[in-house]
Amino acid sequence: MDKKKLLNPRNSDDLKGFEDFIDGVTENSTQEKNPKSAGGEALSFILNDNERLKKLSQLVSDQLPLARNHSQGERIIEHQRNLNRQLKHQLFAMLNPPDSTLQKSLTEVWDRFFNSPQ
Repeated sequence: MDKKKLLNPRNSDDLKGFEDFIDGVTENSTQEKNPKSAGGEALSFILNDNERLKKLSQLVSDQLPLARNHSQGERIIEHQRNLNRQLKHQLFAMLNPPDSTLQKSLTEVWDRFFNSPQ
């Protein structure tokens, strides 16, 4: 069936590019795909990924001496210790008063254990 006979003549100008596309798709779909191209695609993907990994390795090796020479680890650890110390003091300040919930609970447990009737 000829598709040009089925088209309305006033819409044919609008569909010229689409007709060429359809003709190209039908011609390409009838041809068998070369099985070697799939292997080539996989090989090119592997080679590109290998290059990416080499560049990433180079970046890490360039940055590692910088991190070794200008380490932030000790400063971060000291900051965390100071923060922990401050939080511990705040926590004990909240729990230490005699009317705190912790003190009341501990007193209740202590009294039940030692003042229980025998």
